[in-house]
Amino acid sequence: MAKTILTPVTPAKFPHLVTPNDHFNKENPTYETKQVFDMENEEHVAWLERFREYGKKLVEDFRAEIVKKGGKPAAQAKKAEVILPIEEDYDVEGEGEDQTFTANGNFVLKMKQYSLYKDKKTGEMKMRTVPLIDTAKNPVKTGDFYSGSKLVVAFRPNVSMVQGKLYLTCYIEAVQIHELATGHSALDAFGVFEDGFKGAATSDESTPDSDEEGSEGASVNTGEDAPNFNF
Repeated sequence: MAKTILTPVTPAKFPHLVTPNDHFNKENPTYETKQVFDMENEEHVAWLERFREYGKKLVEDFRAEIVKKGGKPAAQAKKAEVILPIEEDYDVEGEGEDQTFTANGNFVLKMKQYSLYKDKKTGEMKMRTVPLIDTAKNPVKTGDFYSGSKLVVAFRPNVSMVQGKLYLTCYIEAVQIHELATGHSALDAFGVFEDGFKGAATSDESTPDSDEEGSEGASVNTGEDAPNFNF
């Protein structure tokens, strides 16, 4: 099984990490983010190159296992196209039919996680949340945040063959927030007062363990021995 990997600190693009995105999947909406890798940042360039090579190895190992078993899947696997979750980043201008997309030289790493999973013991579908922590590794709870938020994402890569193609998918396990970009809301109108109620910020505890059916992720170790760029 592929191990948990941490990204470097990267800006998020179109994150759905608090409220899952149901635009493409109404039955099981997905938590998603695209992390932007700056090709003028040496750390980003080196990390992305390592991950490309690691991802290709995972895919080829997966292909070899299918071929070894033989049968119709083996024939498909031999010629299957490889789809990595890495795409060029684009700047978008205009709206509607006038929109233009211009490659800006950077790349994005696409990641997701399903919001529902099947409990192995009961067979019930349960809601999953993405664990969020701050830079001191304290659990936090926040509303939706926006593109430009700087994050470290813990994820586990997984390979599957779908319709004759080999896909490498990055399943989100947890997120560390380094800088939060938020939108405007009615809460902005309130003042801050020294006296009064102070609430502790905590995260929900409904994230499944690694052995739960339907979970592509696992519990994440955020201690000193947590994996980091270990691929």
